[in-house]
Amino acid sequence: MSNSNLLPIVELPAQQARRGVVAGRGKAWLLHLYRVGILVLILWVIREHHLWVQAQEAHLGAQAIKVEQVRQFFPTAAKLTAYNPTHGGRYVADATGKLLGYVMQTAPDADFIIGYVGPTNVLIALDKNSTILGFTILKSGDTFEHVEKVKHHVEFMTALNGRSTESATTQPFEAVSGATLTSIAVVESITFRLAGKRLSYKFPDVLTLADVAPFFPEADQLVPLPERDGLTAVLNAEKKKLGTVLRTSPSADDLNGYQGPIETLVAFDVEGKVLGIGILKHYETPKYVNRIAADTRFMQLFNGMTLKKLANIDVFDDEIEGTSGATMTSITMVDGMRDAAKKSLIVKQPKRRGLQIQSRDIGTVSIVLLALVISFTRLRGIRTVRIVFQLSLVVYLGFMNADFFSQAILIVWVKSSAPWKVAPGLVLLVAAAIALPLVSRNQLYCHHICPHGALQQLLRYSPTCRFLFPKRLASCLKWLPAVLLLGVLLTAMLWPAFNLAAVEPFDAYLFRTAGWATLAIAIVGLGVSLCVPMAFCRFGCPTGAFLDYLRLSGRNDKFAARDLFALLLLGIAVSIWYFHTV
Repeated sequence: MSNSNLLPIVELPAQQARRGVVAGRGKAWLLHLYRVGILVLILWVIREHHLWVQAQEAHLGAQAIKVEQVRQFFPTAAKLTAYNPTHGGRYVADATGKLLGYVMQTAPDADFIIGYVGPTNVLIALDKNSTILGFTILKSGDTFEHVEKVKHHVEFMTALNGRSTESATTQPFEAVSGATLTSIAVVESITFRLAGKRLSYKFPDVLTLADVAPFFPEADQLVPLPERDGLTAVLNAEKKKLGTVLRTSPSADDLNGYQGPIETLVAFDVEGKVLGIGILKHYETPKYVNRIAADTRFMQLFNGMTLKKLANIDVFDDEIEGTSGATMTSITMVDGMRDAAKKSLIVKQPKRRGLQIQSRDIGTVSIVLLALVISFTRLRGIRTVRIVFQLSLVVYLGFMNADFFSQAILIVWVKSSAPWKVAPGLVLLVAAAIALPLVSRNQLYCHHICPHGALQQLLRYSPTCRFLFPKRLASCLKWLPAVLLLGVLLTAMLWPAFNLAAVEPFDAYLFRTAGWATLAIAIVGLGVSLCVPMAFCRFGCPTGAFLDYLRLSGRNDKFAARDLFALLLLGIAVSIWYFHTV
């Protein structure tokens, strides 16, 4: 068949139009995804920078470490990075920049853990999989001889090698003979640094019925009180409460008498008064402890006291006399009982689980649902419905609930997390404000939810609201929200202590506690809006500009100046992060 017999394929106008629509929509979605991606990257950089700054501030008092000090664990080490927010340690890299592992110090986090006479700062080395390579003592306030014994005890110094961070905080170890307290403090410091909580190795034994038998011969069961540190209920065989006991460990683990700490047991009757005290275990000189145990006057001195009285006891004001020949040891016991009693008086709040829905959350959610109904139905065209709903926004959502989406909230939630458990209504409001523009052209928050926007819409009915700015001035003022967004970015990364709520008027609805700057912005903005329709929304709201940039635009929307500005903001954020972290 000859090629001359083939007819050219000609598209019909309708087909051309359809293909143009599809191509236009594709370009519009690509541009939309670009814009969303830019904003997500900016917020991610702000968060990562914040976490990095927190890590550096948390270790301001840490001892300076040189590369030479880590080469025993990383022979090819050439560089130490800044503190990493993930684990609070510093990565170790070789000359090519390859990461070898990381190191962390126990100081200053574990400086409260005392050995014989002082704390010990330990350097822990871990590989990239968080397996412990070893540890070494950097500095110690403990006795020189004890520290030297620990340093030269090979089995102790290599006991954690090859363990995971989890197993290092659960498996037992052998203390160094002749330096028991110092070696225990070293391990406690390491486990506290790895696990984030202190595990008592000085007095690890579980309380037994034999321990409480001198005070409660009929004791059959011991039930720890989880809401009170150190307190345990004593029950008989019929589950009847006989009283409670207080053990001073771990509250008094770092209070040394003449030679070491003492664990004391305090027994209370059912009325909460002291029945007596006993000595469980100690690291003190035995003869001093024996003298105290034989001193009936001292051992019965606290009988009849309440837990509150014991927590406020003062050796001098209450004229507490220690045991003769063991004064330091006995007074240390008093201090330990006082500290343990103080801690046990603090009632632990149970962990909050699940949503905490309050009436205000129900109201806020109802407002959001009504806004959705109005915005997507013909109701938005009914003037009476619109005015009544706007009034409810101003009065209820504004002055009563003060629920707004602002730059201050956005930055705080990006840096930490959204409080969806304690403020689910506000979280849903913000989620709706962000989600709707992402998938539609509907600017739900600005047009149908924001109380300040609703108030400005109501002001449009004023006969004075007729003035328009000259075109050139209006063109310049339209860039003001973008400039404010730049200010928000710089403030969030460089001056985090500054209150971002001061650059927007929303806190003014809490007028009793609002700052003067916020009140001034609100009053001036509303005053201008009396003459210029929606003045603040159009020319002064950074949150509105943020949401408008997220909004899905028409298919003919093109890459514009605001896209270049967003790219500039990302470049500034990355630059600040880079120059701070390098």
